Amino acid sequence: MAWNNAHAVRGSLSAEVWECINTTRIQLRTLRQKGGEEVGIDAFFDWVKDRAHLFRGAMFGTLLRNDALCFIRIGTLIERAFATTQLLLLKDQQLNNDTDPVREYYRLDTLLRAVSAREAYNIIYRQPVTRDTVAELLILRNDVPRSLRPCIEDVVG
Repeated sequence: MAWNNAHAVRGSLSAEVWECINTTRIQLRTLRQKGGEEVGIDAFFDWVKDRAHLFRGAMFGTLLRNDALCFIRIGTLIERAFATTQLLLLKDQQLNNDTDPVREYYRLDTLLRAVSAREAYNIIYRQPVTRDTVAELLILRNDVPRSLRPCIEDVVG
């Protein structure tokens, strides 16, 4: 679907963005043919991250600063805020249903890693992971890209 959508607006895309999308589609076909066992789940997710980073770099580095880029940016912010909210809700349900402090620590740590915020947490708080500090980090902090507050402020602003 992404390829079809990009193809429909091909004239609005830079050559680098189009090449990234097209190459990703071709490589994905190859990976599908190989199958999950041959590729390995870790290698597949690393490939997805690499392709996403490459696309993002091509997009922000080469697209005109016009309505199309603003639309992409707003979509990214909304999707980021939604995903962070869903992860927070899921972890909150898990933590409320199981109050074991060891599992709570690992669940919170996993949440931070899932949103690429573990290093930021360590730099900002310099203390063991707690529910309150994780919530503050992922909801209120303006200096954390996955935090809800800056996502919403960037959409509105």
